[in-house]
Amino acid sequence: MSRKLRLTLKITGGFFAAMLFLLLGAYWALRHVPRFYREALAVEAETQTRASDEMLERACTLQNNLRKPGKWSVRFTAAQINGWLAVDREKNHPGLLPPFFTDPRVAIESGRITSACRYEEGMISTVLSLTVEPYVPEKNVIAVRLVSARAGRLPLPLGRLLDGLSDTAKNAELNLQWQQAGGDPVALFTLPQPDDGDGLSVTIENIRLDNGEIVVSGVTERHP
Repeated sequence: MSRKLRLTLKITGGFFAAMLFLLLGAYWALRHVPRFYREALAVEAETQTRASDEMLERACTLQNNLRKPGKWSVRFTAAQINGWLAVDREKNHPGLLPPFFTDPRVAIESGRITSACRYEEGMISTVLSLTVEPYVPEKNVIAVRLVSARAGRLPLPLGRLLDGLSDTAKNAELNLQWQQAGGDPVALFTLPQPDDGDGLSVTIENIRLDNGEIVVSGVTERHP
């Protein structure tokens, strides 16, 4: 075997070894499951049901408070949201997600919330996660800063997600504008006022995320 042929074989072998290493790395990165997601899925059914009931109870209280003049505030924990996603959403609202998205769960940290779900389509099986930072820059305007989107550990381009949000807002007749903050896209939703003829207006004043919970506060006012 000539020296030139041996060199060619070494280079070719090295190339394929590197490609195999990259493919294996990508495969294991794609199969990565966030710790919070594993823990949320492991919660017992009885605990999930209790948390779901708490979530529905607080949502009902919020709905009643919005119909009365005065300040209001509501607090939802990640456990309650996850309980609702696992129990009531699964039972009463199965069409909220496409069939290839299953088992959605959330985690709440200081200033941000991460949602994740299992994605199964064809030969692809992974956990998709999205981290956002919601806040209220002005009354009745909700800003959502999109921090990261991942499939396992692999970062995902945000283009299709932005297009999907724009289409959803358009179909729901929501006023949506896009801005940038530190290189991240920020969606600005202007909330419409309900037109139920009762002379009340609802203003969302603040959203706070911390220590596993989200707190939304605002005021309901009556106008002549």
